[in-house]
Amino acid sequence: MEDLALMANQNHRIQTLLLTENETGNSNKAPKLLTLDDYPHWKYRFEIHINGVDTNLWMMIEGGYLRPLNEDGTPMLVTRMTEPQRKLYDYEKKAYAILSQSIATDIFHQFRQFTSAKLLWDALQQRYEGNDALKSIKSKALRREFNSFMYVGNESLDELIARFYHLLSELFNHEVKTTTQEKIQCLADALPPKWESFLMVLKQNQMLAHMDINDFIQKLKEQEIENKWKAKRVVQVQDPSLYYSTPTVDKSTTHAPLKTAFVSKTSEAPSTA
Repeated sequence: MEDLALMANQNHRIQTLLLTENETGNSNKAPKLLTLDDYPHWKYRFEIHINGVDTNLWMMIEGGYLRPLNEDGTPMLVTRMTEPQRKLYDYEKKAYAILSQSIATDIFHQFRQFTSAKLLWDALQQRYEGNDALKSIKSKALRREFNSFMYVGNESLDELIARFYHLLSELFNHEVKTTTQEKIQCLADALPPKWESFLMVLKQNQMLAHMDINDFIQKLKEQEIENKWKAKRVVQVQDPSLYYSTPTVDKSTTHAPLKTAFVSKTSEAPSTA
């Protein structure tokens, strides 16, 4: 049974690694577009990858390629191309190969009619981003989400920050501009009420005006660590015997004899006179 459990765990880890590699790619393999919902993140990673492989390939995707023609207007055979023409042809074919192979089969099947790197790239972008009207609708929806961003239930600070970063990424992908102070104010307003006193200190010391969003998030994380440390100190059982010189004496129930400078006359010995 233990061997089966170990094997199942190893298989799960292998599958996880393969999925991660498919999604993010590596130096020899382009990231994979598994769903159209992941298009913005895939697009960003793919551009990095293809430019890292060869900037000439990205030129084919971004600027397009025109195949040389014969005098009668028919496409020129590869064997008749000059060396510079052949290089451009090879760049186009390699760019198209890498791009098409980085798209999941069920998605690529919908775009097989686009037979050049640029046409395929533009078609993917059009499918996800839509026309100008659709882009405007998405941008406005993201702006509303940013303006009303708030903590949800009992989510932790890390969960809130992760959700905030995802929102910022979508704003960037849809070219929705936000200033540094808008980002800081948005996250500050989204925090639960328990953060009010800490935020007040930052405002009174005028620290927020000199921070970027990453500085602000770092301050929040530092404060959370300090709060957790203090909470642990409060509930810790105290042991005075560790630092008193006579640990066997219960210092909490004993005290030194009381002394006074006042001496009552009634306490004097009777006179023998």
